Amino acid sequence: MKIIVIEGTDNTGKDTLINGLRGHYADKKIKVIHCQGPKETNNFFASVEQDSKFIQYAKDIVNGKYNCDILIFNRSWYGESVYGPIYRGRNINDTLKLNANIEQLLINCDITFIQLMSNNINLLIKNDDNKS
Repeated sequence: MKIIVIEGTDNTGKDTLINGLRGHYADKKIKVIHCQGPKETNNFFASVEQDSKFIQYAKDIVNGKYNCDILIFNRSWYGESVYGPIYRGRNINDTLKLNANIEQLLINCDITFIQLMSNNINLLIKNDDNKS
């Protein structure tokens, strides 16, 4: 199974890219997981729950839970290193440790990482929350 991780801020084209990948790989079975942050912020238990969810995704991959050819993550544990400290008051070292643990679980997996950037300043300003 191929794993594709797509990261990017709002309005950078993550969903558009995923739809394009669905068309490109029309003959393949694709599953998309949209990783959203916890609804609560600055809550230790929300961060623990978020980390547990990410670790479970990795364990499910290793254990063959996902019956597909291509598994696409719309945002992932990598983004938690950015969004966790900004929006949930997380310690950056904790998020980096989470990423290292997940990478260790997925060390033998075929993963493509895509980071999308915007070239449309108007979209970024429109959604600017003065944090990220």
